[in-house]
Amino acid sequence: MIRKSARLLPAVALSLVALPAAAERLRCDFDRVCAPDGCRSTSYELRIEWDGEDGRFTDGAGRSGDVTVAEMEAFWHFIEIMDRGDLVMTSVADGGVAVHSKHALLGGELKPTQYYGACRRGEG
Repeated sequence: MIRKSARLLPAVALSLVALPAAAERLRCDFDRVCAPDGCRSTSYELRIEWDGEDGRFTDGAGRSGDVTVAEMEAFWHFIEIMDRGDLVMTSVADGGVAVHSKHALLGGELKPTQYYGACRRGEG
């Protein structure tokens, strides 16, 4: 079970992502992806919407999933555990720098992938 955390962010945290009080949205653009076989350039877009501790990922391919939101002192973490056990997590730090990680089990092997980029307040 994932423990949901709710600590207040300092006023300067996430300055580029200045979050509103109602339903909140981020648009994330990732330009680098790394997997066990190496890193390469990419163009991957992810949108995150949440209200409180519940949220939703939507990617450019139309995949969507429910996420748990963990607000930390200098990070927001968005976590999804899929029905088959795969883990997807996006961490957004002060200023919007972000890492989007996928931990999938494919063909009996762990296939981790990490995307690097940035998030900003954006349209749904």
